[in-house]
This record gives sequence, C-alpha cells and structure tokens, in this order.
Amino acid sequence: SVSWVEGGEDGSVASWELRVEGRLLEDAKNDPNKVNVKRKFSSFFKSLVIELDKDLYGPDNHLVEWHRTPTTQETDGFQVKRPGDKNVRCTILLLLDYQPLQFKLDPRLARLLGVHTQTRPVIINALWQYIKTHKLQDTHEREFINCDKYLEQIFSCPRMKFAEIPQRLNPLLHPPDPIV
Repeated sequence: SVSWVEGGEDGSVASWELRVEGRLLEDAKNDPNKVNVKRKFSSFFKSLVIELDKDLYGPDNHLVEWHRTPTTQETDGFQVKRPGDKNVRCTILLLLDYQPLQFKLDPRLARLLGVHTQTRPVIINALWQYIKTHKLQDTHEREFINCDKYLEQIFSCPRMKFAEIPQRLNPLLHPPDPIV
C-alpha cells in the first residue's frame, strides 16, 4: 500500500510511504483439527530489496534492503518513507527462505535433468536417475560414472566417481531466483 503526505504552507516537505505486507492464505481443504500457527510476513523471506528510481533518489539512496539475521525480529510488513510528491517507479525483490534449502541449477544441467530449482537430495537423485536410464555406471568399476557427451560438457571430465558428484555439483548450484 502507498500513502501520501502533502507538503504544507508551513514549509513541511511532501512525502510518501510504501508498505509491503502479506499473509499466507488458508488452504480450503485444511484439516479442522490442525492448529494453525500464524507466521509473520517476514518469516517467509531471507531478504527483501526495494529499488527506487535512481534518477529521483540518486545512487546512494535508491536501494532499501532488509536481510535476515540470527536475531531478526519477525514483522508483518516492511515500510519505506521518502520525501517527494511524484509517482515513483519501484521494483520489489523478495528472496524466499526455503526450508529445506533449495538451489537453482546451471541452465545446461537443468535442461538435461528437467529440474530448475530443488533441494540438493532431489537434484542428486535426478542425476542418479539420468545415469541409470542412460546406463552410464561403469559395468566393471561400479563406483565410476562414464560421462556421456552432455555430462562431459557440464562436469568437464570424461569419467568421475559417484562419490565426487556432490562436490562437482557445487559450482552448478545457485541461489533461487527472487520473486520480482
């Protein structure tokens, strides 16, 4: 929501306030015996960034950032107040606090596995399914994976031990995209 304060004849400056708030909607099929705990809006996010018009607010005052810390007090919303009497274009980026942690895959690996964003165990399982489906496990040395041309391009090696997969995946896993 946005609210405005007009500038006055007494010399007060016009200002506006942007409030970002939300709540989780109840599931229609909710179990009536289940106790619902209301979570505060901020509990769903790792960080929030509000980007204001750089031409209006300059390079030092156009970004408003909030990042979760171990001592974060949860809140029902975020607000930004700035001087001005014009409509301001802003972009709001919300980075979800996934529990358990999720990752966005490198685009090549995502296409190959058909997985875009997921937990590490699901990603490793999808890769294992790909290896089994394409019969890439070495028949004599079962701990080795013989990479096909796609895996060789992605992992930059013709062969690897299965136990190396978690370490080799690290550079291919990125933070999930924010909600814009």
